[in-house]
Amino acid sequence: MKRSLKFNRNKLWIIVGSLLVVILSLSAYLKFNNVLVSSVVVKLEPTEGTYFLDDSHVLRLATGEGQATLIGTKSSELPSYDILLRLKSSPYVADASIRLNLNGKLHVYVKQREPLFRVINQHGESYYVEKSGMKIPFLQNYPIRVPVLSGMIEETMSDSSYVKSRLLQEAMLLFAEIRSDVFLDAQIEQVYVDKFKDFLLIPKVGNHTIVMGNTERLSDKLHALKLFYHEALNKLGWDIYREIDLRYKGQIVARK
Repeated sequence: MKRSLKFNRNKLWIIVGSLLVVILSLSAYLKFNNVLVSSVVVKLEPTEGTYFLDDSHVLRLATGEGQATLIGTKSSELPSYDILLRLKSSPYVADASIRLNLNGKLHVYVKQREPLFRVINQHGESYYVEKSGMKIPFLQNYPIRVPVLSGMIEETMSDSSYVKSRLLQEAMLLFAEIRSDVFLDAQIEQVYVDKFKDFLLIPKVGNHTIVMGNTERLSDKLHALKLFYHEALNKLGWDIYREIDLRYKGQIVARK
């Protein structure tokens, strides 16, 4: 009898506890549903480097007009799905999420796409290429400062969503190596593709052209180039040569 009474008491406490959880959850749900948006906070990633968007761009993307259309909106009427759909539909947004807290602050998190370089093809068309190989439309009134690939490039923006030609795939390898090195990233601002499909590197400092050729032995070529800069050009002067040729294994051919 005592065991049965103890069992019933335990069962009663479980039921009471469950009811309290339900009541508290319902109360929190009702309270949250009546929260009004008091402000909108935009957080963009990455926080450093190249940007396609700023806070105002994000808000216009999210609503079509700006944060004014969100302020005062009840949480239960917040068009969260539409906001995320609009943000994620942008070619400049890699990912997005939103969160409204009980204080009425709507946090909008946006991860931007990060262009590796800009293409100016032989038709005069411009677009960006992301590290993943995805093509990103060029912003006419908002150019991004990244290295440029120009010259005899046939591939267009509309050919595919991701780069498909061997030339642009090799260009991705080349720019990835250049961007990963502090010295080369500061020195090389443009790469030109000539009629032989060779890569020609155009430096920021010095009146010379660097003939890369293709991307075979890429790391070795760029390492040799850095040594040549430090050991030769720093002593002789950066304008003494008009061409530095890296195509030959084990040597650099420099022409005055």
